[in-house]
Amino acid sequence: MASMLSGFLHPDFTGVVDAFRSLLPKRDGGASLAIVHRGEVVVEVAGGTRDESGTPFTTDTVSLSFSTTKGVASTLL
Repeated sequence: MASMLSGFLHPDFTGVVDAFRSLLPKRDGGASLAIVHRGEVVVEVAGGTRDESGTPFTTDTVSLSFSTTKGVASTLL
């Protein structure tokens, strides 16, 4: 069964969103993805759940991010 997503998708980025959908948890948990290409938002989608009661994970759901700057900083070296 395909994971339901909400949000915006430019048709040229369907493959990226298909890959994102395959990474979503099958049960609990959720995620969102935003891509800005040449100054334009081309993808802003979310899927899954944000809590145990099944509340949908949306593009406005706040989530924690640990050690993400290391990967970004390493691309600059």
